[in-house]
Amino acid sequence: MMAMCGARSAKKRRTDSRLMGVPCQVKHQYQYLLTGHIFSWNNDGHNKTVVAARGNAMTVKKQLLAQLAAMLLGVVLMAGWGLYNLYTSLVEAHRETVTEQAQGAVSIIRAYEDAARSGTLPVAEAQARAKAALLASRFGEDGYFYLLDDKLNFIAHPIKPKLAGTSMYALKTPDGKNLGEIFAAAMAANDVARYDWPKPGADAPVGKMSMNLKSGDWGWVVGTGIYIDEISGDVLSHAFEQGGVLAVLALLLGALGVMISRNILRVLGGEPAYARDVVGEVAAGRLYTEVKLQPGDRDSLLAGIAQMQARLRETVGAVAGHARVLNERAEVLDVSVSRVAERSGEQSSAATSMAAAIEEMTQGIAQISGSAEQAQALGVRSGEFSREGGAVVRGAVDEMREINKTVDAAAGSLSSLVNDVAGISSIVAVIREIADQTNLLALNAAIEAARAGETGRGFAVVADEVRKLAERTSGATGEIVVKIGHIQQLSDSTREAMLEAVGKVATGVELADKGREAIDRIEESSGTVQGAVKDISGSLREQSAASAEIATHVEQIAASAGDNAAAAREAAQAAAAMRELSGALRQSVAHFQLN
Repeated sequence: MMAMCGARSAKKRRTDSRLMGVPCQVKHQYQYLLTGHIFSWNNDGHNKTVVAARGNAMTVKKQLLAQLAAMLLGVVLMAGWGLYNLYTSLVEAHRETVTEQAQGAVSIIRAYEDAARSGTLPVAEAQARAKAALLASRFGEDGYFYLLDDKLNFIAHPIKPKLAGTSMYALKTPDGKNLGEIFAAAMAANDVARYDWPKPGADAPVGKMSMNLKSGDWGWVVGTGIYIDEISGDVLSHAFEQGGVLAVLALLLGALGVMISRNILRVLGGEPAYARDVVGEVAAGRLYTEVKLQPGDRDSLLAGIAQMQARLRETVGAVAGHARVLNERAEVLDVSVSRVAERSGEQSSAATSMAAAIEEMTQGIAQISGSAEQAQALGVRSGEFSREGGAVVRGAVDEMREINKTVDAAAGSLSSLVNDVAGISSIVAVIREIADQTNLLALNAAIEAARAGETGRGFAVVADEVRKLAERTSGATGEIVVKIGHIQQLSDSTREAMLEAVGKVATGVELADKGREAIDRIEESSGTVQGAVKDISGSLREQSAASAEIATHVEQIAASAGDNAAAAREAAQAAAAMRELSGALRQSVAHFQLN
């Protein structure tokens, strides 16, 4: 029994890394530790029950209450944040109020400063009126304004006139701070001054906020302040209201938590930790474990787990029996199929060897036949080429003769061209001589026109134009002479090249005639060779067809033998796989312990 307990513990440690179990008792109880849970199996022969739950696990009720407490804490924090925001918003509102009042008072002072600057009022009268208007101003229940100079000395105070001439630095707050220093620091930062100061007629200091702004020309400092003790009262009032709401909410959440925990336990049939322990036993293969249910419980999660365990126990028992039978049948089938596979393999090997030999012979004949067919094709192509070559050579001979005629005609035309060019040169010489004479006549006409004076001026202009035209004609004829000389040189060179080409064309005609005779002889020999190759190729095709038919039949025999061998091997593999599957099925079923 100790060895079995140790084996189960080791198996559990392999399947669940969280198991840290060690045998504790040997006789009737075995306890293991799993994720903070302690399990014990009371072994009384056949009845083994999961007893324990987690040592440090929280129950559903405790978990829900903890979550509700966390929610309530969050609500309290939100309420505290809201009160803080309320306090800051009220302080900011008072800051804006005192700032606006101080700015309004400064605008009054600046209006009188403008009147004094413009001369509407004398400075003394303007200051007196400004002081009176400021001291008479009020806002709220007890708000007023006071005047200081740029040294923070009191100029006037509506509530305490005796402070006139007193320095603000001489005043101290109840906690010993210098009021002048507080005001100076606030003015430097353009911010309000915050300090504690008793209300009129009271001794206890309360929070106060003052704003001091400096005017322009006179250097006066206008100040005012408001008490902010009512802010704390407003915040405290809201705190009491929210505290009452939170108390009611806490009661409601507590009642809701108790109700939800009861419903969850009724649906689960017990604590979730116990349900997880039972499922862990089933997963570990211990199907003999008894599930503890509440009396009359048939619909809870634990009841469903108990039914699943019972049906799984029956199914695993049946599967184990079928696995044993399947393994026996698979062993018998494996032996029979192995014999069939061995015989089929021998037959397939013999047929394959014979097919390979015939295939080699067929390939040899096919190669010879292919070579003969290639030779026949080459003979046919050679005959075609020779015929085409003969036709081409005959056409070339005819073309050569036509070229010879054309070249002769071109040579005659070129000689005529040379003679015509020589005639053009003589004509150009005559034109040039006429241009020179015209130029001379125009010069004489210009001289005569100059002698005639005003009467011959128009004639002189015409004579000058005629002279210019004669000069241009003479220049053009000179260029024509140059071009004609160049043309004569090219014509002479071309005539010589043409005469040389006539001789070469005649030689080419003779060679083409000889080539045509040689190609005619090749064409006759090619026809004879083509007939012989055609006869050889036909014989080889007949022999190749017979060999191919024999090879086809042998390949069919080899393929049939190979198919039989492959089928036998597949059957053997299937039998082996069936045997392995039955073994794996038996091992899987062996994981479950039915008793």
